[in-house]
Amino acid sequence: MKGYYEILGISQDASPEEIKSAYKKLALKWHPDKNLNNREEAEKKFKEINKAYQVLSDLELRIAYDGYGENLYEENEEIAESARKEVRIQERIRKIILNIISEFNINWQVTEEDLNPDLWSPYSNWKEKVRSLQEVSDLNAFQEKLITAIQEKSQKKQREAEEKKEAERITLLKQEVIKSIEDKLKKDNIKVEELSEKNRAYHEDN
Repeated sequence: MKGYYEILGISQDASPEEIKSAYKKLALKWHPDKNLNNREEAEKKFKEINKAYQVLSDLELRIAYDGYGENLYEENEEIAESARKEVRIQERIRKIILNIISEFNINWQVTEEDLNPDLWSPYSNWKEKVRSLQEVSDLNAFQEKLITAIQEKSQKKQREAEEKKEAERITLLKQEVIKSIEDKLKKDNIKVEELSEKNRAYHEDN
């Protein structure tokens, strides 16, 4: 019995474009309406061509076919569906890893090490954990929680940076005020002791 690649006359590493091109040529050649003198054979060939194209043009079905072979694929739909699910899971894993890496890039100031330990600990070695999950719902939930953790830490670091900047601004302002007063006293040749009792008390308190 011919395999699907052989039916379409292509190699096993054929590209999607090559598969489609081979199918079109063969479907046109063996269409029953174009083979009225040999309709029975044409119908058989046409069905084989369509079946081969249906499987090989679908990435998930093609991987299942390549992995389990034609007999297992034909005889055990459960195995084929399992292979399709695995493809979906692996594709989702790939996308989630890229999404999380992208989130780290956006929130560049956040690293795995400086996330809140209580919040981050469930997600340490997150790539391995993503790859270990086997349900799309679990993968989506993990991604949502991890991205939330990254964003929360990013917001906290931004607040800390703003608070630090404000503290530095206040410190600088104090230094400028002190220098301004000292310069004024020096310019007017006034000593602190010469200030009125009230002004001296205010100066010493501040």
